[in-house]
Amino acid sequence: MKRTDLSLRDHLAIDRTRLANQRTLLAMLRTGLYLILMSLTVWSLNIFEDIRWISGTVLLAGIVTGILGLQLWNKQRKRINNSYLEGDYHKPKK
Repeated sequence: MKRTDLSLRDHLAIDRTRLANQRTLLAMLRTGLYLILMSLTVWSLNIFEDIRWISGTVLLAGIVTGILGLQLWNKQRKRINNSYLEGDYHKPKK
């Protein structure tokens, strides 16, 4: 089944799925950015000199969150494109 053979309901479902995937990516990137900013703030404050190692840990967590978000988004994007373009959504689930 080609993409042109899909009904309007199927096209709208594809669009909703893509938008949800993009929304998830943006949420993960925002979370990663907030973690990075928080770690830089803790690092710059002289009050927390004894626990600066936490800043490095949070910085690493922010970077990992952003990278993980991009990887998951790309994987899901490929699954969405392949499943609807090849007609896998009509096949029974095992």
